[in-house]
Amino acid sequence: MYFVVVLPVSKLMARFRTEPEPVEATQDCPECLSKISQQVRRCAFCTAPLAPAA
Repeated sequence: MYFVVVLPVSKLMARFRTEPEPVEATQDCPECLSKISQQVRRCAFCTAPLAPAA
């Protein structure tokens, strides 16, 4: 029973298992309030300059 059902199902589930994607640190733009990365120096949506993250 193990070799017929459990082992193939375990291998199939391992193949389709996905790792969670890493969450990027974000901040809110002070002008347009959109979510942007903390590494950027200028907002991509409204082009407002941003202070460097400390």
